[in-house]
Amino acid sequence: MCHRERDPFLIFQKVERNLWDHAIDLRGNRILVAVSAGPDSTFLMHFLNWLRARVCLDLIVGHIEHGMRPEDDPLETSFLRDAASSLGLTLSVAKVDPSILNKKGSLEERLREERYRLLKAMAREFKCGLIALGHQMDDQAETLLMRLLRGSGVRGLSSMKVKEGEFIRPLLCLTREEILAFLEAQKIAYVKDPSNRDSRYLRNWIRLELLPVLKRVQPRIIHVLGRTAKTLSTEVDYYEEKGIEWLNSHGMTQGGEIWVPITKLVEEHVALQAHIIMMMFLRVRGSLKGLNRAHIEQVIRLLRKPEGGKRITLPGGYELCVNPSLLVLRKSSPELREYPPMEIPGPGTYRLWDLPLSLEVSILEARPKDLEGGSDSAFLDVKKASFPLKVRTFLPGDWFYPLGMVGRKKLQDFFVNQKIPKDERGRIPLVLSGERIVWVGGFRIDHHFRVTEETESTLFLLLKREGPI
Repeated sequence: MCHRERDPFLIFQKVERNLWDHAIDLRGNRILVAVSAGPDSTFLMHFLNWLRARVCLDLIVGHIEHGMRPEDDPLETSFLRDAASSLGLTLSVAKVDPSILNKKGSLEERLREERYRLLKAMAREFKCGLIALGHQMDDQAETLLMRLLRGSGVRGLSSMKVKEGEFIRPLLCLTREEILAFLEAQKIAYVKDPSNRDSRYLRNWIRLELLPVLKRVQPRIIHVLGRTAKTLSTEVDYYEEKGIEWLNSHGMTQGGEIWVPITKLVEEHVALQAHIIMMMFLRVRGSLKGLNRAHIEQVIRLLRKPEGGKRITLPGGYELCVNPSLLVLRKSSPELREYPPMEIPGPGTYRLWDLPLSLEVSILEARPKDLEGGSDSAFLDVKKASFPLKVRTFLPGDWFYPLGMVGRKKLQDFFVNQKIPKDERGRIPLVLSGERIVWVGGFRIDHHFRVTEETESTLFLLLKREGPI
């Protein structure tokens, strides 16, 4: 009986199908393939070169000299130059700034960020639309376990995606064993990194110590963890999509700030709340770096019992605060600005500086039956609060007679009692008649300017908000 020999390049077709399954079409693209000279990236280079002959794509080989083993860097670069040349490919080389190695924090994280930065710069230089990385299924399993041990949330446990921005990882469908078997069968040379045997690094310890134990219980643990990461990634994608839709419907962004109505947010399931908060952070900062599950849980606890003036410090110099029925994400301690006084000569609508706020002024000929218009509206006696009015912001020493309180009160003390954060007080509009404050916009009128039984005409003031101030 005749047995047909197995096509050694079926493994390439498996990777190609994986790209199509994730709607990644490489035709007509110029791709930067990141190659370290190790087995995974060497396989990736050969796969993309094989694909180059099948579809119309350009390929550039990119290599980063990381400086961890300076004596080996020139040897690896020389090896790669020969390997790329043998395939008719261009090699571009960049070096990690040595100062990176001496900075505080996780060395592995610093090197990863620097490597990605250099690859992005290289891609721009060669006008590459995509950057291909050699991560495979074992890397995915190791990453999931590493993040699980560090207490990551669902988003962190979803680990690496086949496509993230300009980065693609075509080999997440293959195990390390499959890749090594192919390279050996095809007699394709690669460089072994001795640091991969150092179990002092957590990833190496997981690979060398933990996974062998797990394989005794579940021989297919790599595939199991790979499927788990893929399932989590799918669910995270769904929740992030819903979070973005929710923000587009209910959130408002202006001047580097984003705000959402708390009453709407608390109606959602806590799982969606978490992703909405993450998407707020991503939209304002452009990155989720440093934001962890503890931050999200702290915000959700605040939502259960919101109090005006409460705030939570977040990574990157940002804060979340309640103001007073809105959740606001912005840069911490914005610089205080001075707003020039504005004259209000008569009825009309007036935009208040560059704040997301306007003031509508009108005169009602009769005394309204209902004087409970809400905090953003005020009814005043026209004879007592006469034109021209003036609008300005807080000055030290300001005072007024708050409606419903006994005696004169310093505005500073009033703000403290109302739990208004210091950095917000300078943006609250104050309406004055002459030199007297008649209304602290959005909060309280002065008792002496209130509408009484003797009032003939009423001055009606309305603040119209496009967002928090």
